[in-house]
Amino acid sequence: MDPLRIRPRKDSHPSQPLTLVAVRVVGVAVVIAVGVAAGGFGVQWLGLPRAGRGDVVAAHATVWLDRYRETSSTLLIGGRRMHATCVHGWIDTLRGLDRRGTLLRLATGGTVRDFPPHTLIIRGVSIRRPVALLQAAGCTRVLGDRLATLAQFDGGVKAIRVHLDGVRAYAVRFPRLTLYVDRASGRPIGVTNPWLRGTFRLIPLLRLRGSP
Repeated sequence: MDPLRIRPRKDSHPSQPLTLVAVRVVGVAVVIAVGVAAGGFGVQWLGLPRAGRGDVVAAHATVWLDRYRETSSTLLIGGRRMHATCVHGWIDTLRGLDRRGTLLRLATGGTVRDFPPHTLIIRGVSIRRPVALLQAAGCTRVLGDRLATLAQFDGGVKAIRVHLDGVRAYAVRFPRLTLYVDRASGRPIGVTNPWLRGTFRLIPLLRLRGSP
């Protein structure tokens, strides 16, 4: 069964234009981080936006991704449902050295290692789009960097209210990537792209100091 059961919700409020000076998610993330330091939980401090302000939704999601290093996910790969974990940190390169990077480990034992800027090591998994797999699994650095590239903070990115596996969520639709964000908390909870889809949760035990 497809783990992503998405049901759109009609929004009775028209979308409002949003004007922001920042043009990348990093700039907005800094504003949100200041809110965390000054007034506690940043999502509550700024308030979640109405549907239609997908740029702000994505900015909140990127703050969460930046402060966590591990996720647990359920992926749909070729019609097959599969569990996986992903961690960002010091990763074994399989050559006796550790490097900063991302490791995705599937329940089948297959692994994908990503070492920026251009090194991918794939073992025990047949996948044509390994980076898309890392994004669908919610790998925090890979997905966060992709969102920073995609986001255009001019009010043109839309957020649609949907239900994802029973969770009230925003769907933020970028070219070739849709991000799903929990409406209540602002946490990213899923990704779909033309090749893969996945739901995930951030692992709190390995969060950094100061995480929301």
